[in-house]
Amino acid sequence: MFMQSISVTGKSNLYSNMAWDMWIECNMKKGTNMKSGWLSILQNEKQLLVHSRNVNNVAWMQVAHNALANQKETKRKHKECGGNSISRR
Repeated sequence: MFMQSISVTGKSNLYSNMAWDMWIECNMKKGTNMKSGWLSILQNEKQLLVHSRNVNNVAWMQVAHNALANQKETKRKHKECGGNSISRR
């Protein structure tokens, strides 16, 4: 899973760039509801990204399908059958 880095202090030191899950583990009290909530959000992050990607793909397919369904059918004639192209004597 991709972990984002954040700047905890804004200064360049050992803890300046730390993954979200490590920051939560280091800075929140063990067993709190907030900590467990944030950790569950991070664990589900990948699933949420996949879900939103699938929704976007479905929406794109619906747009393409509707565009094809709503196209006006052009009149199809053979070139030889056209009235102007045949010279009658």
